[in-house]
Amino acid sequence: MQNEELIKAKAEVETIVEKYSDLYEFAPVGYFTLNREGTIRNVNLTGSNLLGIERSQLNGRRFQLFINDEDRPVFTTFLDKVFTSLAKETCEVALLNAGVSQIIGQIEAMAATSGQECHIALIDITERRQAEEALEKVEVAADEALQKVEEAVGKALRKVEETEGLPPKAEETAKEARRKIEDTAKDARQKVEEATMQARRKVTEAAKAAETLLRKKGLTDIAFGKVKESAELARIKVDKATEAAIQKVRATAEVLQKGKEASDIFRQEKAIAEAATRAKSQFLANMSHELRTPMTGVLGMLDLALSGNLEADQREFISAAHSSALSLVRILNDILDLTKIEMGKLLIEDKPFALRRCVEDTLSILYPVVKIKGIGLDFTVAGDVPQVMVGDQTRINQVLTNLAGNAVKFTEKGKVEIRVSVGRRAPGAKRKVTFTVADTGIGIPSDKKHLLFHSFSQVDESHSRSYGGTGLGLAISKEIVERMGGEIAFTSEEGVGSTFSFSVPMAEAPRESDLQSAAVSRSAETASPAPERVKLRLLLAEDDATILKFLGLMLNRSNYQVDFAENGMKAVEMWEKGQYDLVLMDVQMPRLNGFEATGAIREKERERGGHTPIVAMTAHASKEDEQRCLDAGMDAFIPKPIDFATTLQVIGDILKQKSSGVS
Repeated sequence: MQNEELIKAKAEVETIVEKYSDLYEFAPVGYFTLNREGTIRNVNLTGSNLLGIERSQLNGRRFQLFINDEDRPVFTTFLDKVFTSLAKETCEVALLNAGVSQIIGQIEAMAATSGQECHIALIDITERRQAEEALEKVEVAADEALQKVEEAVGKALRKVEETEGLPPKAEETAKEARRKIEDTAKDARQKVEEATMQARRKVTEAAKAAETLLRKKGLTDIAFGKVKESAELARIKVDKATEAAIQKVRATAEVLQKGKEASDIFRQEKAIAEAATRAKSQFLANMSHELRTPMTGVLGMLDLALSGNLEADQREFISAAHSSALSLVRILNDILDLTKIEMGKLLIEDKPFALRRCVEDTLSILYPVVKIKGIGLDFTVAGDVPQVMVGDQTRINQVLTNLAGNAVKFTEKGKVEIRVSVGRRAPGAKRKVTFTVADTGIGIPSDKKHLLFHSFSQVDESHSRSYGGTGLGLAISKEIVERMGGEIAFTSEEGVGSTFSFSVPMAEAPRESDLQSAAVSRSAETASPAPERVKLRLLLAEDDATILKFLGLMLNRSNYQVDFAENGMKAVEMWEKGQYDLVLMDVQMPRLNGFEATGAIREKERERGGHTPIVAMTAHASKEDEQRCLDAGMDAFIPKPIDFATTLQVIGDILKQKSSGVS
């Protein structure tokens, strides 16, 4: 009896397992089991079909490889959240089917109790998205229809209003026309709205039916086909209702056609102007980027020359060239900021910073010029100004340097004074910090004051243009201040001097004493070469020969051992063979770019362990570019043109963290 019961129980278990296997393998949802790195440990038949790849070729590969490049960071963040949260997490990404066609997938995931794996369910929602897009088209068509009707009615009414003041009979005719137009408009609005409501209802019902049939094999395409068909019919119906309404209004006032043509011409001219502006901005941004790499070589070689033994006149000539190169870099930065402003991509940050140190940074830039011109440069900070504020130190320093630089440029005798004051403290509110720059320079004529704060505009437009400059500084400064919620103003008298000031609302930093200590500690750090006892080994990946030579020599002089790779693939090969303390990685290189090379190194590190710090070097110098490098697995970011002192600082900080075990 026991044997019979065991046999029966075994049969039942096998039946249950078979049913489970069928449910798992042929479920309408793709099931995957991933480890913490995203490697596929198990997948059902539906999952392999969704990706268009044999199941035997999926196990052991990373799930991220089948996700569109743009959505990989989204999935990486999602996977981290799955393993740190006890709840079910959901995201949507674009996946590649058979590595070619793209599908939209909804992913639901939850970590296993072991905490080392997670189970995810993948649903193809491509058709659903198409249905939603179809519904959106109906909504847009309806909005456009109503807008066209309103425009037609408005133009017709304006035409009727032109008849006011005519003889009584003509005025009566005009009033009758007004009534007809208003009645026609009311009827047109009602018909368009009814057609739109019917369209929405049909598309929504079809979409709901598709959702119900989503898990039934073979019916999904039919269901969503109905959605598309309903959406198209709805759109046609709305278009017909719109056309009928407009035709009625046109029949009442034939002059609308001319108004429409004029409007179309205006829109076309506006579109052409906007396209030209975008093209100009993109061209300037591209040129700014392309010039950064050769400028790194120019500045680097000039730095090398200045570090050698030179005669007095040679040093003077090279120093002048170095100063001119730095001026060109500042112009490139101004152009880059201008394109960001025009494209709406200028970002403002809020971080704690030492206010006095920010002003001192500006002074350190201007002191050499002031010393040569023999004028005074003073600054005062009011006693009630907090030491540490929360704001965008880089942008504040940029505006202050622009204003103070102009003051020094246009002052031949006397002095330039920088003052910082703060408004009254209000509970829970930001305080207005005011920066004032006053000079005893040439001043601004009354008839030229309106030229300030406009791009490429200068007071002196003569051929000599005695003082030089691009005319971008004040325009960019005004935009930055206003983006920070502040305001900028000036007063000036020709031959007496000018006073520029800008005020920005900023919050006081919490735990001010700790932040002050940190600021002092950071300011005390200086870039230093590697210790004499240990010669650390660096890998420099860069395809520009001049930059390779400049950085190689400077790093060797700073007691680093440097190996060179001229492309990304070579960098990965050398990293595998050598033991490097840090990699300096150019982003744009042949064969493998910096992102791809970094990805290959990080992938191999996941297999064999360890972590080599990688520092990005790129001519793309924005905050968005920096974040993209960090998201790609790099540890730090150095923009081009490369400042060697900053480079040494970054390398030293990272190697200190590595030696102390800080990741």
